[in-house]
Amino acid sequence: MPGSDRPLPPRPAEWKTAAKEHGVLQTNIQDLEGLDSASKIKDRQFFALRILWQPKKDLPNGLELCNGSCLKQARDFLKGKQAWEIYLNDIKTSTGSSPLGVSDRLGTFSLVRYYQKRSCLSPRAHPEYDLTDDDIISVSPKIIRSPVLAQRLRSRDLPTQAPSEAPETPTPVPGFKRANRQLDMGQLRGPINEIGESSHDTPPRGSNDPPSPESPANAARSVTPEDEILVNTALILFIESITIYHLDLQGFYSPRWTSKPLQLKFSSWVARTDGFLRLDSDDEKVAAIMETKPYVRQKDLRGIQKQEGAQMAAWIHQCPNNHLPGSGEEGRCFRRLLVSQDSHEIYLTIAEYDYDYMNYLHGNVQATIGKPSLMVMTQYGPWNTKNYEHMEHVGFILLAFTLQHISTHVSQTDPFIDS
Repeated sequence: MPGSDRPLPPRPAEWKTAAKEHGVLQTNIQDLEGLDSASKIKDRQFFALRILWQPKKDLPNGLELCNGSCLKQARDFLKGKQAWEIYLNDIKTSTGSSPLGVSDRLGTFSLVRYYQKRSCLSPRAHPEYDLTDDDIISVSPKIIRSPVLAQRLRSRDLPTQAPSEAPETPTPVPGFKRANRQLDMGQLRGPINEIGESSHDTPPRGSNDPPSPESPANAARSVTPEDEILVNTALILFIESITIYHLDLQGFYSPRWTSKPLQLKFSSWVARTDGFLRLDSDDEKVAAIMETKPYVRQKDLRGIQKQEGAQMAAWIHQCPNNHLPGSGEEGRCFRRLLVSQDSHEIYLTIAEYDYDYMNYLHGNVQATIGKPSLMVMTQYGPWNTKNYEHMEHVGFILLAFTLQHISTHVSQTDPFIDS
């Protein structure tokens, strides 16, 4: 695939070159066939989505997302909370002598610190992963039995029992190893398998030659779904802990962050996020989306950015802005937020697009020809969960962003539209 190792285009000229190489310069995304889900998206499909990526390491002041009054309100609120100050001090004074130890003085933030610490550890450092090859439960549609059990089953002539007879406990088989169990994860996933999408896409563990976790192309193969759940839990607990005590966020219809997966359909393919900010109790009213990974972003930078870009495009397609600009307002800029945590690093990515880009996603022919309208993904971060100043800063921003959507929902105005 041409340019498969290059960074994703940050500017229109570079996108044009890549799109031409992949034959999608004048092709609408709706006309492509054989498309993949967001977690498996290939370059041709990604470039047809017309996305630019512009990473910025400088931490923003929050005004890119929130107005000044909400930021001040969030800062004043958190600074008055003893548990918040204890949490920050615990990060500041952490010596690393007890990798998973937490203080009972942390209160609400006890579980936050515990899961943040677990997210910092590599999968192989987790005590529960200190297993031999015989102890690993691998994933396969076939059931592989030990040679002893297989021989015994072939040689036994099992009698047929009447349904009314009580079941008997099977005789233990000498030499049978519990470790050789094989599970069909497809039976466990249920509806996720039915839609053909999972944001995790974690291959089986326990192969003879596991790839190095340092390999960007194989970053996800050195971890299990449980690793991603740890990071997802750490992120949602952190956000919930800084928002749960605010009186304006305690109502049944208040904005609420949730780790519930959000399925986004885009024609013949789907994207599935690891959570979202829901306004009141309606899953269709989404103010932000979440994505988590159990390894640092640099291990699979291109793959993660392609997936997140596709998730954003699918969200815009399925949930277009409720306040589409009318005639003469096509130049307005819209914004949306994606919150990510990769291992111990948090990122905030702001997507910016216009009315023409929404038209393009919905198959408008005029939006396909001429000067293309592109979506710009501006990535901020990382905020390190082991750095107390970083967590203080991103905590203010996430609380302010959540508070801002209280007035958004009540007044039916959109804080993401530039005035």
